[in-house]
Amino acid sequence: SSGINAESGSSGINAEYGEWCVSALALDNFHLFVGLESGNVNHYKLTEDLNRITLLRILNVHQMRVTDLIYWAQNDWLLSAGKDKAFHWYTADSSRRMGSYVSNAACTSLAMDRPAAFVFVGDYSGAIHMIKLGEE
Repeated sequence: SSGINAESGSSGINAEYGEWCVSALALDNFHLFVGLESGNVNHYKLTEDLNRITLLRILNVHQMRVTDLIYWAQNDWLLSAGKDKAFHWYTADSSRRMGSYVSNAACTSLAMDRPAAFVFVGDYSGAIHMIKLGEE
């Protein structure tokens, strides 16, 4: 299973990195991704006992607030939506961009059909965009 949980927060995880707004957690491999107001995504690794957290990298993903994240552990892909109207997906281990899509309005939410590799991107206008994920 992917072990994904996403939720929004109102206080900073660490003031040094800015306020966080959304997170994705995969307990099967102990990765935590935190989307920030700045548009960055911080990638952390947790110890198996969940008592220690280590910052692995800071990804400059969006120009504005990160609004939603999904970590797909099976493919080790990070999917992100932002207020900058962009949806991107990256390899989590190398931070290589696999693809992107730009909407006409701020992206607000993500949902995924993992078996079919489709992602549904909701935007502020009320539209839902269906995107087939691939490596291009």
